Amino acid sequence: MVQPDLGPVYLAYAGPYALSPSSAFGHLFLVLPRDDQEPLPLWDVVTFNAETYGANPLRFVTVGIAGGFLGRYQRTDFHEKTREYELFDDRDLWLVRLTLSRDERIALEEALNATRGRWYPYTFFDQNCAYYLQSILAEATGSIPEPSGIISPTSVVEAILRSPLAGQSFIRPAASQRLETLARSAHDHVVARLKADDWQAVAADTIWLASLSTPGRESDGGACGAAARSYRA
Repeated sequence: MVQPDLGPVYLAYAGPYALSPSSAFGHLFLVLPRDDQEPLPLWDVVTFNAETYGANPLRFVTVGIAGGFLGRYQRTDFHEKTREYELFDDRDLWLVRLTLSRDERIALEEALNATRGRWYPYTFFDQNCAYYLQSILAEATGSIPEPSGIISPTSVVEAILRSPLAGQSFIRPAASQRLETLARSAHDHVVARLKADDWQAVAADTIWLASLSTPGRESDGGACGAAARSYRA
């Protein structure tokens, strides 16, 4: 049977998130566009998550270390995952494009399909999201070793960067960093108004916002909230 063409693959790493024990060392996932022309928000994401049933942080750590949770591979859209990480959690994302051959790409898809509906033992330090992502990449490509011992998201990224799989790398800054960049590009008259008026009133002044130049509107109007916080801090 002829295999369909499959899109590229990215390994993505979301930086640490202090408010969640499960993300204390960051989180790892795969990004699978159908092809290079597919809109970025619709890219497919494969992640491995433990089912904790809302366990509080202390219970998560203690039960997670003891191996009391199960986890599974799950799929979602890129826009949902980036909304969670970049906007809600305010975390940076790093992506490494994997240089897979056609056979490796097909093998990866087959390995992922074989995980559907299956649950796996989860432990905090050695059978975590990083372990399961490294395991499936090792199975599909043979270019990185099978995971063993304590595994972290950064150790998997380092293994990929040392391997033949490492392609071009990209970073998507957290929402706060993008807003601060916009704030620094705001024009003087916008800054003056933001200093004088409440930012919510400014944001509601659609006539004034419409009067801003384009593309200046993006740097001026889009920076209203960020600039207000920046210049009043």
